[in-house]
Amino acid sequence: MPCSKLQGPNHLSFTPNNLKKCIILECTIFWSSSSLQPVDNSTHLSRPWDNSLTVINSSENRELATSFRHGRCLFPLVVVRFSGDTCYSKKLGLYGDCYSAKDCHRSKGAFGGFCAAALGVCCVFKTTCGGKVSHNHTYFQSRNFPTEFQPNRLEICTVDILRKSDNICQVKIDFLSTSLEGGDSNGICKVDAVLISGTPGSYGTVPPNICGPLANQSIYVDFGDSDKLSLSIITNGEASQNARSWNIKFTYIRCENAAPTGCLQYFTGAAGHVKILGYPQSPHLGELAYSVCIRAERGARSILWSRCSEEDEDTSFWLNEGPVSKGIKAIKNCPGDYVVILSTVSAIPTTDRYCGNSLSSISSKLGVTSFEKPFLLRVRTDGLETPSEDGNTGFCLQWRQNF
Repeated sequence: MPCSKLQGPNHLSFTPNNLKKCIILECTIFWSSSSLQPVDNSTHLSRPWDNSLTVINSSENRELATSFRHGRCLFPLVVVRFSGDTCYSKKLGLYGDCYSAKDCHRSKGAFGGFCAAALGVCCVFKTTCGGKVSHNHTYFQSRNFPTEFQPNRLEICTVDILRKSDNICQVKIDFLSTSLEGGDSNGICKVDAVLISGTPGSYGTVPPNICGPLANQSIYVDFGDSDKLSLSIITNGEASQNARSWNIKFTYIRCENAAPTGCLQYFTGAAGHVKILGYPQSPHLGELAYSVCIRAERGARSILWSRCSEEDEDTSFWLNEGPVSKGIKAIKNCPGDYVVILSTVSAIPTTDRYCGNSLSSISSKLGVTSFEKPFLLRVRTDGLETPSEDGNTGFCLQWRQNF
């Protein structure tokens, strides 16, 4: 962009009359006004830009300032850097990172509008089958998304998620929308499936059996010692000609902000809700074994779990045959499908299992209160569903922290 078209601090137009030189080096823009008097940058400069920009005065970079002085570009000197902060593109309806236009083009991102007071661009990254993820907030989409497609055969669509640096410990995977076939009569994914490889093998990591409706679900996956994770979506067009599509977002998580070890799903806030993966398909997915973790907010003493008030009472919590009795109680011998909520009743996991419709209380004010920290919900399902379990949908549970 020519210097004459740039607008500088205090709305000084940078033209040959008041600017000796305008230097743009990659993602750094150097400004110098024609003021003849020394000034304090904190009072002289108006700063309409946001936190993605850094201001450095002349005393912080004497060598560069000296070169500007000798070039008759006088003080103050402002250095603007784009640090890649998150931005939202109204044009595309997607999140991106604030980059310089040159960096966005070089990284093969899509222009999503301007950011940082129009000094940068909101750079949006999308990829599809065979792609590699190396930028934050990258979207993995099915071919020709949002148009659905019909697979003609068994297709495997894989994307690699590369570890950007050592201070990245996890990636958050948001299933924004999915249109995939669900499980069979036992909840096993035999037609379509979502597989994640390269993860360390420990309780709470990614289950091997995920498919069906996953919209608005999110999971956290550890890199461990690996430099790469792979996510594959298998669609079997020979078994089903139904249309498929997906839109999945990857967000890098720094180690200091990572979800606790063993937590496949991680939520914050004083209240919220969680659904079993694949909810509300019937029967629910089988062969699941993972933990849902809720961060204890400052001052929280306990957490109350109850069925989602906006869901139907008969389907909001139904795991395994279990007892067909209203009310809330723990069951010592839940068969293969259950959730574990550690409560004050007992710290023994087998007495804190809930299955059947044991959490289908009419009032959302009633529920199970747990004082155990961290706040956990453990999910376990087997791969065998009897005819009487055919209508089981899993669960939708809401939580509220008590202070």
